[in-house]
Formats: sequence, C-alpha cells, structure tokens
Amino acid sequence: MEHEFINNTRDNFTIVQNDILRNNTVSLKAKGLYTYLLSHKSDWNFSYSGMATQLKESRTTIISIMDELIALGYLIKTQNRVNGRQSYNTYEILIEPITPPLNRGKILSPENRLRNT
Repeated sequence: MEHEFINNTRDNFTIVQNDILRNNTVSLKAKGLYTYLLSHKSDWNFSYSGMATQLKESRTTIISIMDELIALGYLIKTQNRVNGRQSYNTYEILIEPITPPLNRGKILSPENRLRNT
C-alpha cells in the first residue's frame, strides 16, 4: 500500500531543529528517519517496503520507528478510507511535537501512545 506524505517546510534543503536532535527520549533511528522524512516534498508517495529498501532497514523497523515518531508527537497519521475500507495513510511531519500526540485525529491515552492501532 502506498502512503501520502505532507511536509510544509521548504524545498532544496533540510533544517532540523536542535530540540529533536538533543531530545534523549528520541532514538537515534527515529532522529534519522525524521530527518529523512523532512527531506521529501509534501507530495511524496511512499511504501514502507520501498523506504526499507532505500534505508537498508526492515519494513517492520520502519513501521516501528514511525510509530515512535507518532507516539512522541512528531508525526500525525491519518487513515483515509474509500467506500468504508482503508485505502492509504497520510503522514504529516511536524517541526514541533504535539502534546499530547494525535493519531487519526484522536488523542491517544498514555498506555496507547506507543501502539499504532
């Protein structure tokens, strides 16, 4: 399944705020994937498998890292449905994390923040 990506930053360069880079609750892999995501334009369509191949990680690892970024509020995931069935996901990357994090427009409870349901 392909997914849609929203990035409201500028093209041709990537600036990452020091806050995420110095945040000791964010893993090194999440910092790297966050920077990689920031480097893409807003109309970029991707698949987990394609990203895994490009980044030399497993598909499961990519999904896990994206879940971490969602749980920390740096990424918003919205499920898009066509005819009542899940069609694709839209991921919006944020410069500053949302507190509490949002997932599909719903605020997650603390015990569910690390799960991507």
